[in-house]
Amino acid sequence: MFKLRPFKKSDAACMPSWIIDEREFYFWSAGKFTYPLTADQIIAYAEVMADEQTAWPMTVLAENGSPAGHILLRRADYLQRSIHLGFVLLAPQYRGNGCGQALLRLIKKYVQEILGMQRLTLGVFTNNLQAVNCYKRGGFKAVDGVKVIFPLYNVDFLGEQWEIIEMEWLAGER
Repeated sequence: MFKLRPFKKSDAACMPSWIIDEREFYFWSAGKFTYPLTADQIIAYAEVMADEQTAWPMTVLAENGSPAGHILLRRADYLQRSIHLGFVLLAPQYRGNGCGQALLRLIKKYVQEILGMQRLTLGVFTNNLQAVNCYKRGGFKAVDGVKVIFPLYNVDFLGEQWEIIEMEWLAGER
């Protein structure tokens, strides 16, 4: 269903339209970008990641070859055979219909077969129930004892503290 390829600057143009509202923006960005998201912000982030030896921004392609999503693979540790998944974003038409599971299968296959990794980690806000449930269905488990309190500043309508839990998937486990 999906394919992965390296991010191209031209991919940035469609990404802002994939963010439905400010709450979803913070679920995705964890405050690393400024709302509303712009293509220029995405290009600047991709340029920084391009200089990192252990990070790759990737574009998720639909069957017809058009951008359908985005991920970041980073903190690659080839000795520990571990990598971190972040900035996972699917276009709205690919949400809630099994596409998240298809993407997770593709990512796990990629990190195992192409990168030689056996562990895939991610952080997710506990109040992002759709994402938490998707990751659990995809075989990710909470890492015991790792919880980060994440205060969001200047977001009046949220007025709450969000927690990030670290989750992991280990090759060979469900």
